[in-house]
Amino acid sequence: SVPFSMPESVPFSMPIDTHAKCSDGYADTAPVGSFEANAWGLFDVLGNVWEWTEDCWNDSYNGAPAFGDAWLSGDCSKRVIRGGSMVEGPDDLRVAFRHGTSSTRRDYRFGFRVARVIREIR
Repeated sequence: SVPFSMPESVPFSMPIDTHAKCSDGYADTAPVGSFEANAWGLFDVLGNVWEWTEDCWNDSYNGAPAFGDAWLSGDCSKRVIRGGSMVEGPDDLRVAFRHGTSSTRRDYRFGFRVARVIREIR
């Protein structure tokens, strides 16, 4: 489990109950690789910035592609972001939480993960 604590002061004049700060010793984002990788070998999946995905927005998982392929149908004017950011509450700080947002939106809380598909060469 991740311990959450509330900061003494919150930037952006937001109510204190809208922020959750991990008690990890960092004021906002943590340096890349500060914590152990998850079971899939991925670092920094939660809490620094929302991560853009290739998936188009769909209201549910009904009809979702199998095997983790990108979901390229649905409302493609919106893309899925995951993982929460440094200013989100604990309910959003998990990979299972997803949000659909305009694919043209820019925000300091949004980032991306560079990924590469490695195929077996025979």
